[in-house]
Amino acid sequence: MMGSLLIRLCFWLLLTADIGPANICIGLAAAVLIPKIPGKPVSGKVLTAVLLQCLRAVPIAYLQAADMVIRRHRFEYTETHPVRFGFNPLVVFMEIFLVTFTPKTLVINFDKHRHITVHHIRPKEK
Repeated sequence: MMGSLLIRLCFWLLLTADIGPANICIGLAAAVLIPKIPGKPVSGKVLTAVLLQCLRAVPIAYLQAADMVIRRHRFEYTETHPVRFGFNPLVVFMEIFLVTFTPKTLVINFDKHRHITVHHIRPKEK
């Protein structure tokens, strides 16, 4: 229960980009009101790994956005990646959110074989 609330609050804070006391209270209220996602509970180890990925994604997103402003990104490709942290619906959503959060990537498909198809852009052909 507590892990699910923390994940929802982290999403709220990432989406609003405001860590003021009023916004945290609103985020906690929203986290409590959102219905529980069906599935097995998320383990503490997986929750910690996903939250660390969230913290890592923010500076990466800023660096990629600055890179896109400085250089043209003309080449694109798609890759299929396995879901890294398990198949809990909440964890899968967080992983898809993290990929989509960065400016150079976008999830375009999630299949039943636990893989996500990601669209990438890059400045020059390899």
